[in-house]
Order: sequence, then structure tokens, then C-alpha cells
Amino acid sequence: AGRVLRAAGFALLGTMLTLAPWRSANAAPGSLRIGFVDPSLPGQPGAQNAAALEFAATRGSVERLRPINAGGWQDAQGRWTAPEEFDVIWFHQADDPAGAVLPESAIADLYEYLELGGVLLVSGAAGRVVNDLGVESTAARILGPTSAAYLSGIHVVERHRKHPAFAGLDASKLIVLTTLGGNALADFYGTPGPHGELLAEGNAGLGERPLVEYSLGAGRVIFVGWRLPDFTTKTDPHRPNLERLFGNLLDYLAGRNANRGIMVRPEGPSRYMRLLGTPIVRAAKPVKLAM
Repeated sequence: AGRVLRAAGFALLGTMLTLAPWRSANAAPGSLRIGFVDPSLPGQPGAQNAAALEFAATRGSVERLRPINAGGWQDAQGRWTAPEEFDVIWFHQADDPAGAVLPESAIADLYEYLELGGVLLVSGAAGRVVNDLGVESTAARILGPTSAAYLSGIHVVERHRKHPAFAGLDASKLIVLTTLGGNALADFYGTPGPHGELLAEGNAGLGERPLVEYSLGAGRVIFVGWRLPDFTTKTDPHRPNLERLFGNLLDYLAGRNANRGIMVRPEGPSRYMRLLGTPIVRAAKPVKLAM
């Protein structure tokens, strides 16, 4: 029988992170545990987001996470979960910019998760989250999807050509990701530019600045904007480049993740909260928890 913890109404997320059975930073491809932020739950995602979700599933196991207005996250079965349970959190919004607006409680929760060493990938219009988190003071341009086909790629900044994001890609040349980019977007066109570490410029050279890395406390955020992250392009000849880049980004962030744990969930009514940065689920009354 498992060790039983009587917590006065609390189910705790373990803080002894080194004891949790997490895979190493060098996890084999396809073995990641990805938390995919999806405000469309309990419904189905739109076509653009569904395509990204399908790709994510090729990198490991994927759990859709619904932000709750009152605080916390729930999976597709309505169970409480926390960002710390995943190797990497990915928020992709390519269907509707309005769907990229997270509740203030979700932004606050992500901030605390990141500050203690978590990792986050934001793409498409979800790039606005760098503004919402306060890691970027330049307001990103936000646009909806388009039926026009944009040839979209990147010129890697020379000093970042050996960044793990570009492993297996020729970072000395233009890297085309799609000829069909039409996703909803966030980027820095028409602005003074981002304050994070610019990893790559857009191939159009008009100031989109679509690939940026940020630090938040001990955590890391990567922004992929403009028309780059269009996953509705299975027949595109440049699709392998898109998949390679995003696979690299997910692996890189997972390797940087220093904030992992296991959520212990009590039976019966409960609510999600954070205590000194640690996510917990508070039960309505004291319960016995098998550890």
C-alpha cells in the first residue's frame, strides 16, 4: 500500500522534484510530455490549432489544458492539472486572435511556474502572451488568419546559428518553413522590435522578427510569430523544416525545464491554488492521500 499523507484539506504537488520520475533532458524524440493550452475545451479546436495538436502528438504524449477563470487548469476529463506535470507547455493559437487572450488567473499561474524554472512555447497569435506576462514591453502586432499564401521562413541571426533550435537545419542560409503560411499571428512588424534575444529575422525582412527567446526568473519562453507556424501544410515541400524547427524548440525547452512535479488529486470537490509558488489542489475537507 502507498504511504498515506493526511493533509488538512490539501493535496500537494510534490516539491522534492529530484525524486519525481522525470525523463532526462536528453529524452528520445517522441517521448516528451506536452501540455497544450487549449481554451476551446470542452469543445474541439479549430482547423489550424488541430493541425498543431496533431503535430505535437508526434513528439510524445499531449494533454489539452483548459485555463479556468477562477484559477488553475483542467484536462479534457475535467481533472485539475498543473504546468509542472509536463516537460513543456505549448500555447498555439492560429485560428482566432481572440482565443489567445487568457484569463488573468492563467497568466499569473504561468508567471509563477516560469519564475521557478518552467518553460513555455508560444506561437501564432498566442505570442501576445509575452506582453501579458510582462517579459516584453513592445506591443506585438496581432492579425487574424488569411487565405492568402505567404512564403514564410527565417534568416538566423549569425551569432545564434549553433543554437539547438536550428539543429539539423542549415542556419547559414534562408530556412523556408512553408509556402502557405496563413495562420493568425503575433509579430513585431511596425514596432521598435522585441527586447528579448532575437534568434531569427523573417525572410521578408520587413521587421516581423518572428523568433525570440526570453528569460523569466529561472524559466524560459520562446516566441514563434508571423506566418511561420502554419501546420495545415502537410503537402508543403518545406514541411520537414517546420517540423524540425518546432521539434527542436520543444526538445530544447524540455531540456531547460527545472520545475517539474506530480499532482496529487483528492476525491470530491476541490479548487486549484498556489502556495509560495507551489500549485496545490485544496479539498473541501481533510482527506487521506496515497503517496
